[in-house]
Amino acid sequence: MTAPSSTDVRARLVETLRRDLIGPGPLDVDLAHEQLRERPSGWYVTGYLAPVPEPSGPSAEIPEEGELFEEGDPLVGDDLGGDAEAGPARAADDAPEDVPPAVRIRAPSSLGLTVLLDASVREVEVNLSWGDYITVPPLSEEELLSDSAEAPEVVWDRVPGNETLKVSVPTDGKRTTITVPNSGGAQRPSGALQLELHARPYEVTEPDGAKRSLRVLTVMVVNRRSSVRRRYQDVTYAFQIRLAVRCESGLHPRANMRGFGSKDIDEAIADLHYRDVFEYAVGVNTSADWKADPDGVVREAATDYLPTAEVERVEPNEDIPNVVFEMKALADLARTGSDDLRRALDNLPAAYDAWIAAKTRWLSRSLAHLDRRSLSTSSMRHAMQADAFPKALRCSRAINTRGLPSAP
Repeated sequence: MTAPSSTDVRARLVETLRRDLIGPGPLDVDLAHEQLRERPSGWYVTGYLAPVPEPSGPSAEIPEEGELFEEGDPLVGDDLGGDAEAGPARAADDAPEDVPPAVRIRAPSSLGLTVLLDASVREVEVNLSWGDYITVPPLSEEELLSDSAEAPEVVWDRVPGNETLKVSVPTDGKRTTITVPNSGGAQRPSGALQLELHARPYEVTEPDGAKRSLRVLTVMVVNRRSSVRRRYQDVTYAFQIRLAVRCESGLHPRANMRGFGSKDIDEAIADLHYRDVFEYAVGVNTSADWKADPDGVVREAATDYLPTAEVERVEPNEDIPNVVFEMKALADLARTGSDDLRRALDNLPAAYDAWIAAKTRWLSRSLAHLDRRSLSTSSMRHAMQADAFPKALRCSRAINTRGLPSAP
């Protein structure tokens, strides 16, 4: 059996963290119908939407500080380690802070995605997946709504939900609201999850100077289910919610143009290094993620509560002939004198010149940037001249042997 690579191990750790903090996703078949012994909003820390506060009724009332939690509710901020006289989370010799009294912090009720589309696109596909949790045993209407009714102990069973819709791209700056089918809640269907779409024209200047007519589309998901009493409010939440927007002709990439054509050498080199890095979506109240299809076109973007980024490993090209890269070998050569060390590195500037020449053949638009980089080879050759090399030799010896350079 082949041992997993470090990349595989990291991916497994990230996946385990996601399942622990957010909960099962659309592909987690083993947890699709999980059962929890405590409230899902206390078990999972993010990834869910609470109902929008209603204009009247229990959810619109501003409770007193002592009424924020019912008996058995997890008291967020309860501190057992604070000093009895100074107060929670404060040592006895700390001065009390002048802070306002605690207020109830509501969970988010919406999330969304913003993407760029070609102006000719008239329709996109929207997929919404989520998880509802129902109580076992089921509760009566009175137990769900009345604070004075009995509050039996329950466990929570997950019921997955998934809907895909074809939606028209709004025109003339109008907003479109669409009710998602079968999204009123698995235990007490009342209200629904709604999509709110807004689009506006947008013109972008491409790196070659061409103008491109686009449309900025924002798709929001809003939880407009009806509220119940706080103890069982999780039956109205939408957990592990994921919104995906797909356009068959492809999402338009957005490049960072800050360094393009800049006279600042650092900005220009950064623009060259990241010339093929694009952004395809921006999350609202969340992050966004996307992947290219096998043909290289990005057609779908989705919300992501646990974004990750791949950082490419930077390593020397050790295939350059007649150049020594090993630090120990360079340290040994430094002890024998400057001539041996110079011969070990003499081919490096020439190889760098060859690399620059090869790149200019296929990257003519960045010729100015590459010409500036040729200054680096001049610096290399200057450092290897007889008058400057002794200082470089002492530095090399100090770095590679962790010693101190001798006095000049």
